[in-house]
Amino acid sequence: QTDPPATNPPATNPPVTNPPSTSPPATNPPATQPATVPSTQPPAGLKGDADDDGEVNITDATWIQRYDIGINIPYINLDNADVDYSGDVDISDATWVQRYLAGIITEFKRR
Repeated sequence: QTDPPATNPPATNPPVTNPPSTSPPATNPPATQPATVPSTQPPAGLKGDADDDGEVNITDATWIQRYDIGINIPYINLDNADVDYSGDVDISDATWVQRYLAGIITEFKRR
């Protein structure tokens, strides 16, 4: 005679429950608080660098021209673009940037 196969009785353990949390719920910052992201922009203040990319190049002269005639551009640093210190950004600023790029002048001065 062979013994019948062993069978395990059904489990009668109660379900596991977690105790209530005593820590406060996580909160998100208010929607009006901007996220802090390290700047990848070079420091402002390079005269002639109208687009703040860290160098003075023909794009700066082009952006100054476009700004002067009202064509939409993504961004312009008006302080850097005002290379003749007139208080306005106009075609003369673009011309001074072009003169600088051509090597005719070596710095931007108050005119």
